[in-house]
Parts: sequence; C-alpha cells; structure tokens
Amino acid sequence: ARTEQIDFKAREEERRRQKENQEELLEKVNQATLSILDKSNNQNTAGGGTSRKISEIVSYKDISDVKRVHHFAIQVDNRSETVLLPIYGIMVPFHILTIKNASATQENEHYFIRINFN
Repeated sequence: ARTEQIDFKAREEERRRQKENQEELLEKVNQATLSILDKSNNQNTAGGGTSRKISEIVSYKDISDVKRVHHFAIQVDNRSETVLLPIYGIMVPFHILTIKNASATQENEHYFIRINFN
C-alpha cells in the first residue's frame, strides 16, 4: 500500500510538471504568433501589406498587356494571377483575389462552372 501511494504521488507530480510545461509552451507559441501578427499589421498600415481593397486590385495596367488567345475558353494567366473568362466573345480578366470560390458540375455531356466573386 505504501509503494502504491508513492507511485501515485510520483505520477501526480509528473502530470503537474507536464501541465506546467505545456502551459509554458503554449505561452511561447502565443507570444510568437502575436509578434508575427503585430509585424504584419504594422506593414499593412505602412502600405507594404498584402491586404488590398477590391478597387486597388489590377490584373493588367494596359489593354496591350492582356494575354492574346486564339480560342475562347476559360484560361489562367499565372504571370499576372488572372483568370480570363470569355464573356460575349471578349476575354474578360478577373484577378484571383476577386474570386471567392469556384465549382464545376457535370450533367450528362455538359459541364457547368460556377464562379463566386467577393
């Protein structure tokens, strides 16, 4: 009975140390995350961040920069991060940051592509 009590106390002490260690590690991770977020917020407020308004996003600066295509199909221009959609016979560019999600479904021999924008 005495050894069981000693083993129980040793296990309880080990659990307590593990819990303290986990709390310390959690605090370190939270501090690191907080510092990363603070740095990114400072960059965003200084104008160097990646968050932009929709009106600030530009796929092409000039019409001559648009990729020339010979067939009208949905295409992706990786260089300018743009999706080109054929709308009424004209390839219309949409920057990828303006697209919220896309899905494709097939019914018989027809494919339907749905693109949701922000």
